[in-house]
Amino acid sequence: RFEERQNQVIASRAVYERGIQFFGDDNPQPKLLLEFARFEERQKEHERVRHIYKFALDILPKSKHEEIFKGYSVHEKKYGDRVAIEDVLFSKRKTQYEAAIME
Repeated sequence: RFEERQNQVIASRAVYERGIQFFGDDNPQPKLLLEFARFEERQKEHERVRHIYKFALDILPKSKHEEIFKGYSVHEKKYGDRVAIEDVLFSKRKTQYEAAIME
């Protein structure tokens, strides 16, 4: 946050990226990924935001997808087109359906 307040966007981005590398794929942190996506949204880097959310959905266990889907769908409703919104909702419903089948 310090770097962001000082308008050091590149340094801020580097801090988030180092945090993701530090935790790695073995111990991903959903809160860190959400904050990174929100940071990029404040920078109006919408493609980066989409990539971060998709990355989070790929590496996080399904039990932690709810908060990611919530942030992703809110972002797409604000800045996405109809196809992007439908894609997020379809992915969310697919995950819920797969979880219901497993039970």
